[in-house]
This record gives sequence, C-alpha cells and structure tokens, in this order.
Amino acid sequence: MRYFSHSIHLRGSRLLKTNHERGVTVVRPYSQRIRSRMVAQLRRAGLWVSPDHVVPVRATDRQAVTATLAFGNAVLLVPYHARRDAAGAISDGISFLRALHRTLDDLPHRVIMPVSLFGAAGLEVALSSTELPLDRVLLVTEGELDDHALAWRIRSHVDRPASVSPPAA
Repeated sequence: MRYFSHSIHLRGSRLLKTNHERGVTVVRPYSQRIRSRMVAQLRRAGLWVSPDHVVPVRATDRQAVTATLAFGNAVLLVPYHARRDAAGAISDGISFLRALHRTLDDLPHRVIMPVSLFGAAGLEVALSSTELPLDRVLLVTEGELDDHALAWRIRSHVDRPASVSPPAA
C-alpha cells in the first residue's frame, strides 16, 4: 500500500526508506535563532534539509500532516512550541504528532523535537500522558544546540530501528 510519494511505502509499522532516507521535513519551525543552530546539527549528522520541505508556521495540524506526507521524508524536525494556527486553534509539536499518528495509525518517522528552555516543563507534562511511541522522538533542549555530541545523538536516533509494539491480545 502506498502512502507517501513513489519512494516511501509502509509495510506494517516499518518505514521503508529509499530516496528520502536522509531528508528532513521541518514542521512549523522555530525562529531563525534556534532553527539555524538545529539545521547545522542535522547537517553534521548527515541529513539534508531543503527549504522546499518546510511546513508553514501557521499551518493547522491537518495541513501539516498533509504536507508532511506529501514531502515523504523519513525524518521530521518538529519543534514543541505552542502557537495559534491559521484557524485560531492552539497547536504544538505534540498535537501535530498525535494527528500524524491518528492518520497513519502509527508513527513511522524519526522525530527530532527541539524545545526552548521555557517550554521544557510543559513538554514534560504533555509527554506524561501520550500514546505516542516515544522511542521515535529525540528531545533536544535549547541548551544542547551547540553541543558537539548532538549530531552523533541525532545520527544514532535516525539509524536506530524502531521498536515494534506487540500485537494486541
């Protein structure tokens, strides 16, 4: 069954990566101050970020999911920060991941989620009550953006096989 573009297919809960294996979709990016540092780390990790694969800041969760699936990249850069979308609803990185998870009935992507120092406490609360497969989400605090080991952590996260949930009884 084909879900994305001609180059990415889902088989069970495993994302088969071909042309877009190292491509990154940037979903509702942070300000340039944080984004440029994060993109530099992604490039050090061997990933590519195209300015054409950016979901606009004011996109609704539904619009963001549609664009993400159209871009077809296996890696997502999804900042946590909350904002109002074009419809006036408050959305954040977790609400987007939940919408993507509901759409696919899985989360086959590798997600890198930067969070500002201010947003870290809110993210902790949000993650404590989520159904998302958190092994696929790498949290990066603003204080880690200049750490030389971050590129290695990103690369390890992207290359690590996703755990598979056991079938329901």
